[in-house]
Amino acid sequence: MDRQLSEECEQEVSALEAIFPTEFSRTDCEGSPSFQFRLCLAANQENVVLFRWTYPVDYPGKEAPQYRFIVPYASALSESTLRRAQAQCIDAELARIYSENGHQVCIFDWIQYLQDILP
Repeated sequence: MDRQLSEECEQEVSALEAIFPTEFSRTDCEGSPSFQFRLCLAANQENVVLFRWTYPVDYPGKEAPQYRFIVPYASALSESTLRRAQAQCIDAELARIYSENGHQVCIFDWIQYLQDILP
């Protein structure tokens, strides 16, 4: 059975689709809604990091989205992208943003932060 998103999640998804028509996409898998945002590194459109997330049932009030980063062109990015220390800093900052937003929708703020810090 497909899980339906809450009204808040649907509104957030609609806003992201409108703001980022080419970078944002829905990537549902086995009836579970999931989403991704394509982050281009520097001016090179071939070097990308995909920020992929799902919404937990208790989002946004009790749980933050679950996320991961996917580097589809790892050979081109090897040394420059998401080292362990950088990933830990990103995790901490995303948690801080969610908390400071009062456990409200946060993906847009997360994307803005990632666009600012990734090369």
